[in-house]
Amino acid sequence: VNAGVVAHFARCADADRFRSFDGAVDHGVAFGQCRRPALFVSGDQDGLAPPRAVEALCVAWGGPKRYWGAGAAYGHADLLIGRRASADVHPVIAAWLEEQAPAAPPRAAGR
Repeated sequence: VNAGVVAHFARCADADRFRSFDGAVDHGVAFGQCRRPALFVSGDQDGLAPPRAVEALCVAWGGPKRYWGAGAAYGHADLLIGRRASADVHPVIAAWLEEQAPAAPPRAAGR
């Protein structure tokens, strides 16, 4: 990972604010203006985005939202590529995506 990116994330963590690289945009404030559905997922072992931080972002989100905690077996990367992610996490995400998908239009007869 680029050293500048690491330094940026360190500054965000120190300030407890998620800002743009140039500091001009506070993404946490912008979350309240969002109106799209969002699924917030965390793992208890996640040191990059701990559950308390993910829960706070979920509360701040302005649109429809759901929070799901994957539990003690999951860290940050484990949520997507962990040994049990395909059995434990991926189905939750897939089900949520299905809930958000618009209903398919009826098919024309004879097709």
